[in-house]
Order: sequence, then structure tokens, then C-alpha cells
Amino acid sequence: MVREQFQVKINSFTLNVTQTAVDAVRKKQITKTGCRVYSDGYIGISGTFGEADEQTWLDAEKNLMKKIPYPYPPSAGKTRIRNTKKACGSQTDFLKQSEEFLARIRKDFPDFICSNKLMSVESEVSIHNDLGLDYCNSDQSIVFGLVVKHIKSINVFDTIYSFEDRDPDFESVYEDLSSQLTAFRNPMEQKISGKIPVVIGFQDISGKFIESLNGEALGRGVSIFGDKIGKKVFNDDFSLMVDRGIEPIHASFFDVEASVLESDQTALIEKGQIRCGYADKKTADKYGMRNTAAAGGEYNSVPALSVPPLSVLPSQKTLAEILNGRDAVFAAVLSGGDFTNEGQFASPVQMAYSIRDGKLVGKLPELTISGNIYDLFGNDYFGQSGDKPFCGERYLVLNMDVNQY
Repeated sequence: MVREQFQVKINSFTLNVTQTAVDAVRKKQITKTGCRVYSDGYIGISGTFGEADEQTWLDAEKNLMKKIPYPYPPSAGKTRIRNTKKACGSQTDFLKQSEEFLARIRKDFPDFICSNKLMSVESEVSIHNDLGLDYCNSDQSIVFGLVVKHIKSINVFDTIYSFEDRDPDFESVYEDLSSQLTAFRNPMEQKISGKIPVVIGFQDISGKFIESLNGEALGRGVSIFGDKIGKKVFNDDFSLMVDRGIEPIHASFFDVEASVLESDQTALIEKGQIRCGYADKKTADKYGMRNTAAAGGEYNSVPALSVPPLSVLPSQKTLAEILNGRDAVFAAVLSGGDFTNEGQFASPVQMAYSIRDGKLVGKLPELTISGNIYDLFGNDYFGQSGDKPFCGERYLVLNMDVNQY
């Protein structure tokens, strides 16, 4: 019998924001520990809040009697510790900087009300077992999650500002938010219609990739990419990675089964060619696929196939260089969109800005964007920005059909 412990620690310091000011502070320290035992092709699991004790292990052994199949050998004989934390100051420093940041917003933008949260978050994920496995991943970040409303607006909120970094420069964050609020103050009246470059986050248009690159969907033959493995169907400049490197924040270099990737990355789509789907141990074994470290689950659950951290390989160009003088639409807030089974995408955009020379120049009326996945990431694909022009993120530039309401 092999014993294995999987543990997650979260230490958060949250500032509740109301009327563009801090009105409450909350601290949380959470430890969740899962105990796994492996024997004769079965797994037994028990979990607890806090550190595990002998009773937690006894409960896990007792759960072996449930005969949950798990015929995959645990990882063994590997040790690695990765700490991507930066010296971003104390919680007291964070509170002081946040209050100064919000005071500046109140002074310079009295016509806007910001609410929701600012957070400092530390995470530590570890897994070790009797076979000499010892992995640990530590990270930390500052999170700006602000809901913004204009004082004359009848809406519950008008836009959302989110930003996350390990060691943010508060001055740069202020300039970023300032550029969006300044653009908001300048309503654009011109009619927009037809194919226009749209600046959009991959997470806002990733749904069909997540669905169709799922190893189980590919194995069962229900993915639209099922007959396209090994074929080039997208733009040469488009590559999609499972990314367990240091750039994704709070993404450990291992999955919950302790599977890892060479160089912490692997391509699912490389230079437009679909290479494989994402898979955990079970999916890889069941369908003869490559394990891409895509196991997830709660600390007290059996590992199962889950969406791994994904990232688009960035270009060497900035957003302004990709646009090359073209006007564009920045889809800042969108929800309610989706793909059809055939890969046609459409979504309303609740907050959009006009971009000229790579800069935000004004607020656009609500609009819709649409396009087919093979066009958007084929001939209509301009690239992924190498810089992070807004909200501390890289953005795709796609030539999309745009129509105003």
C-alpha cells in the first residue's frame, strides 16, 4: 500500500471596496489536506481541513473498501520545489498602497464609483508519497477586481476592471485604469459595422477549444476536431499550449496526479496544426493518448480530467505593431456568447472601447461580435500581443464581424 498526501494552502488578505474606498479588511488562512492510499489497483481517499492526522489516513484506508478503480502507478522518486513569489511587501504595505490608489481614483475620477475587492493571495500546493515523490509549488499575487459604475448611469455597473500580477506597479495599474475611465468619458458616435480587428482575451473565446480538445471528447469521437488531429487547420502563427510554466499565476508545475511536462509546457496546437488533446492518466490510458498533465479535482476527490492552464504562444510584436495603424475594437467586458456545434461564435459585448494607434480613445455603444473558429484563428488571425497593453494581459487580435445594436 502506498500513502500519498495532496495539500493546498491559501493565505488571503482581502480589502472590501465600497464607494471607491476600503471599508473592511478580511484575512483567511485555509489548509486543505487530502490523504490517498493506493492498493491492488484501487484508491481510497479522505480529506480534512487543516493538517491530516492518523485518523484521516485510517479513513482513507477504510475507503479502499469502496473499490474505486485506479490502476495507474503513483509518481515516484522525483523532487522539485518551485517558488515564484516576489518580494511585494507586507500586508500593511498593500493596505497603504491600495488606499492611496483608491484615493487617487476618487480625486481624479469623482464621476465613477468603484466597488468589490482588492486582494493579496499566497498559495502553496504540494504532493508527496512513500515512493520518494516530493513536489511543492508556491506563488503569490495582488488582485484588483473592481466593479465600476458611472454616477449618472442607470446600470447596476458599467464595466469591470481586473488585474493580477505577482508584484504590480501601482502607478502602472492606475495609468491602465485611468486610460479606460478616460475613454469611457468619450462616447463614440460613429456607426461600426462589418469586419474589424477586435482585441479580445483568449479566455473570452476559448470555449470551443476547451470543449473540442478534451481528450475524452476526442476519444469518444464527439469533438469537431476529431478528424483533424495531425492536420493544419489554423494560422501558422497560432499555437495553443498547456502551460505550467512560471507565467500563469497560481498554476503549479504539476497536476493533482503529480504528472509534469517537459519544460513545463506542451503544444496542443502548434503553428496551426492540431497535435493532440489534453489528457490525464485515465484518458491517456483509455484512448492511447499522451498524458498532458490535465488531472484536476478537489483535495478529497479522485483525480479526474480537468481543463489545464492554457495559453496562446505570444508573437514578438506589441499590440500596436500587430494593428499596424488599423483602428480596432477592444472587447473589455462580454458575456452571454457561445459557439455552435459547428464552431460559429457570437457574443454581445457589454463594454467596448475604440482603439487608435494602439491606444484607447473612446467608449463604443454595445455591440455584437461573431465569426467562425476556423476563420478567426485562420485567415482572420492577426496574432497574440507580446506586450500586455491592458489589465496586465496579452490579447488576441482577430478580424471579426462587428455590429452595433
